[in-house]
Amino acid sequence: MKLQPGKRSQDCREFGAPNEVSPQTVFGLREGTMVADVRLYDRRQALLGRGLSGWRSGIKHDCSKVFELVRCGSEYTNGLGERVDVEGEVLFPLLKSSDVARNRLPRKWLLVPQRTMAASPADLQRFAPKAWKYLVANDLRLAQRGSSVYRNRAPFSIFGVGDYSFSPWKIAISGLYKKLEFRMVAPFHGRPVVLDDTCYILGCKSEEECRTLYELVQSEPAQEFLSAFIFWDAKRPIKAQILNLLDLAVLARAEGLASDVVRTLAERQLVRYADGAHQQLLFSEDTQEHARSHSDAGERYILEGLERRKHRTRPTASRARLNSNERR
Repeated sequence: MKLQPGKRSQDCREFGAPNEVSPQTVFGLREGTMVADVRLYDRRQALLGRGLSGWRSGIKHDCSKVFELVRCGSEYTNGLGERVDVEGEVLFPLLKSSDVARNRLPRKWLLVPQRTMAASPADLQRFAPKAWKYLVANDLRLAQRGSSVYRNRAPFSIFGVGDYSFSPWKIAISGLYKKLEFRMVAPFHGRPVVLDDTCYILGCKSEEECRTLYELVQSEPAQEFLSAFIFWDAKRPIKAQILNLLDLAVLARAEGLASDVVRTLAERQLVRYADGAHQQLLFSEDTQEHARSHSDAGERYILEGLERRKHRTRPTASRARLNSNERR
């Protein structure tokens, strides 16, 4: 990074060494938002959407020992090593962040006590009594879940669940892994696959929709556009707020892929969250982290650069190049 006192600019250029002419990266402000790569943003800004909300998080439950089960033959075992006998209607194959990133098939099954945020888990007592009995037996563990989202909620509540969770086909991506790689998710053993809350999904009603969406988000323009907003050193670099910036309709026209399927997918981006405040509450921690990482990024880089200058006595060969762990 080179500092130019007194010069006003909305861009900050980062260099690998003091004598380098071309910056490794350039981040800065665009329309009031901190952008990780202004060159990519300037190239692909036509793809920027407004008010889109198609991408959603997976299911949040915060008690894997109770909710996540391993199947062996026709039997299920929980994380406590206990055999679990519950109705098959409440069990769904589960993909976690590592599974998505490594392109693995589901290894566990998730007990889902409610299909929407408006539903009460207490309904289980009527239509899935064995699942209800199992959760009641583990109520102390569930009551110890620390996240504030469960406060003043019904016992056994989960978050990030809705009709979209049970779409037969999905495009998914891990929010934690440092690579922008989407994955097609197909039904597994005749059941829709659900994902955990470290992943983001856009549901599809058919394989054709899923393949079309995959082609769009894996295209070079989409990859460059999304990369422009991602700070890869963040705890969760990929977020729904970033994914929802990409306008699929504009992207499809640019790629010559306009079709009825694309129009359906684009319309799905315009549908507001049916679970309203619940989905936003689920995003709240991500939103705060997202805002901090963007608003503080420029200041953090500048302060780190000043600190390195402060401790640098004279330029030497070993000090001329930034250590790799100081780079973004």
